[in-house]
Amino acid sequence: MRRFKGESAFTLIEVLIVVAIVAILAAILIPNLLRARRQAVVAATKSNLRNIATVLEEYYVDVSGYPAGLSELTPIYTNKIPTRPDGGSYGYRPDAGTLPQNYVLCDNTTDRITNYPLVTTWYWLPPDGMDSVVATSVNVGFATCP
Repeated sequence: MRRFKGESAFTLIEVLIVVAIVAILAAILIPNLLRARRQAVVAATKSNLRNIATVLEEYYVDVSGYPAGLSELTPIYTNKIPTRPDGGSYGYRPDAGTLPQNYVLCDNTTDRITNYPLVTTWYWLPPDGMDSVVATSVNVGFATCP
């Protein structure tokens, strides 16, 4: 290929340097963006679980027990039950009985790309009435996370 006077082009070295710089920037930025996304999912999930737990406590005050399912909370106690960030629903299991006195509210959100658990959060109201938010899998005896 002939070159004419006054024409200039990038050399192979210049192109390789630009590609290397872009690759280094991508290697730095992509993990940070993914970590921020995961942290946002975890924060949203914990907030949703606390909101549902608050509505469950309002129900308990009125009825002296917890509902058999979350659908019993709408429309009187809340307009809508929060959903997981991926659109799914949270797990809810009351203990056995006509008016359950304990429940497990949980979420097992996994990353769609890596299938790695992002959130394994349980909200459990133990018999002593002290709220417990746990960030690991827990077996509370009467229920496991669905």
